Amino acid sequence: MKYTATSGGREYLIEVLGAESDVFRLSVDGVSWEVDCVRISDRTYSLLLDNTAYEVDFIKGVSPYAVRVKGEIHDVEVLTEREKRMRVFSKKVDAGVEGRHAIVSPMPSKVVRLLVAVGDQVNVGDAVIVVEAMKMENELRASGAGTVREIRANEGEAVTGGQTLLIVE
Repeated sequence: MKYTATSGGREYLIEVLGAESDVFRLSVDGVSWEVDCVRISDRTYSLLLDNTAYEVDFIKGVSPYAVRVKGEIHDVEVLTEREKRMRVFSKKVDAGVEGRHAIVSPMPSKVVRLLVAVGDQVNVGDAVIVVEAMKMENELRASGAGTVREIRANEGEAVTGGQTLLIVE
């Protein structure tokens, strides 16, 4: 599994190469590491990495993550490859578009919930439909302000990647 971790303004590419019991083989930016990881409590882990012991404490109620290592707190965001692609898609939405535009399914998925009806007014970034792919639900958002003119998908319906789900103008 591949992940992208961001901390201190720097992005790290992490790949889990394998795991045996509590020992994980990782690649971080192309460098291989072996990490012995034991869960101590619901939010604390003991790590052995490169002959050094670390106690990592995940601070609850902070998002994405705040972790305490050797007394220092670090903000860390970890995304799967898919979550990173969805983030890029969301940033495109944040820019907004003018005029008639379509909300399309980013990948094959199932329509879980329609959040708008024909005639509803939406603003840039408003959630308009929820789709599920690979057991994860994703809210698709309006890429521009306007009125919902057409709904081309029904709840429970399987849709293909790139399929138009809604029209806003």
